[in-house]
Amino acid sequence: MNLSAQLFVLLGCMHAMQPTVIVVAWFVIRHTQTFHSRYSQPYALRGSSDAASAYPSTVVTFKSCCIKKHCVAGRQPMSEAVFRETWTKLLPFIVTVKPMTDLCWTCQQNNSLVYRGANISETAKSERLQKQEVHLHRAVCESSEYQSMVAASKATCESSQLSSFSKNVPCSRQILMHYSFDYAQQIHLPSNPLQPGPVYFMVPRKVGFFGVCCEGLPKQMNFCIDEAHLISKRSNDVISYLNYFFDNYGLGEMDTHLHCDNCSGQNKNHFMLWYCA
Repeated sequence: MNLSAQLFVLLGCMHAMQPTVIVVAWFVIRHTQTFHSRYSQPYALRGSSDAASAYPSTVVTFKSCCIKKHCVAGRQPMSEAVFRETWTKLLPFIVTVKPMTDLCWTCQQNNSLVYRGANISETAKSERLQKQEVHLHRAVCESSEYQSMVAASKATCESSQLSSFSKNVPCSRQILMHYSFDYAQQIHLPSNPLQPGPVYFMVPRKVGFFGVCCEGLPKQMNFCIDEAHLISKRSNDVISYLNYFFDNYGLGEMDTHLHCDNCSGQNKNHFMLWYCA
């Protein structure tokens, strides 16, 4: 049964619903079809039943839809729990795509060791758990330091009345700003995370993404690199993107805090340290 048929069955039952429930159902349906029209005729997942599901974007959550519904409908506010329950009961075929894995490679390795430790000694189990606890403690310390830098950058932007990117003279403001930069996963064109039908057997066109985020604003500038021009992801490329960003979109800060990963080929090398110096 496709999405249109499922909606037809649902609309046939709406006469017995309360007005608030009808508002929720109509909002979720229109939101999915209007803002995510490419999923209006979805495909069933491989290995699942024949019932098709609609998958909005990953940025769509129960909470975001609930907040937007209040702004659009202008009715009496509904709690997130009631909105979530109404959605799952009436529209089970419209679900959000959830994150698949933890992005931290160390966490994945430690958790894998813990999961596979069913038939080992208690001492070995304790050592594996302790290793993960030490890693999480370090991660919490690093996260708290990062959050303090972000808070300071936001306070600086508010006091200096900075709200958007613009071209500024380097070192023209006595401020400290925080930036994060990294490559994102390559995007395939056409993009469909479910890979329906013949798309599964094809090789779509790849587009590389490099982003520089100013947490103080907070806004991000993305560089989209076609596969014909994405030669490598080395330090020369990273320095070129950063230099272009600071020349054209920098805030003119005197001091800068930068956050990036520990990839030796891109960031953790002599060329990148020389540029930052």
